[in-house]
Amino acid sequence: MARTKTTSTKKPTTRRRAPRKVARPPRCPVPARSIQAGVKKPHRYRPGIVALREI
Repeated sequence: MARTKTTSTKKPTTRRRAPRKVARPPRCPVPARSIQAGVKKPHRYRPGIVALREI
């Protein structure tokens, strides 16, 4: 039998919450952000690819 997609049921809304107003922390200074941008992760193969290559 073919699979069917399920649709979500609409939940009744009781009341809407007021959005929270939280003081945002100050952003990190520009030099600290630029240092992190230059670091690149080493390339990694997906698990099992290297094992299959060895077989």
